[in-house]
Amino acid sequence: MIMKKILKTYLIIITFLYSCDYYKHEELLLKNNSEQNVIYIYSFDQELKLEDINYNKDTLKIGDSIRSLSKNSWRNNIKELSKDNTLRIYFINSQYLKKYDWVSILKQKKYILKKYTIKELDSLKWIIIYNGK
Repeated sequence: MIMKKILKTYLIIITFLYSCDYYKHEELLLKNNSEQNVIYIYSFDQELKLEDINYNKDTLKIGDSIRSLSKNSWRNNIKELSKDNTLRIYFINSQYLKKYDWVSILKQKKYILKKYTIKELDSLKWIIIYNGK
């Protein structure tokens, strides 16, 4: 009898915590369906800056995918850090780094920019597939 009460209480607490926005962590899945390894950089600003490159870049190999987790939920980060409530993801062919430095890549816009609002991410189920275009 006591065990049933403990189990019920546990289930109620878990259900409550799961339904709270604070505990909802959006997982952003990036998948590379292109024919090249790419560097991806996420940003909440309207322009890509060198600071974004220094802190927010990673490589995604051909055919690979990665779940990008955040301490705070992506949804909250987009709302708090982006002036226009948009997440920007910049994709750069990794081969460009053999030819250009980061300043040149930014100046010459040697990247593909994808922009997503929260509503768009929700409709995509937080899955972004990069196909090279």
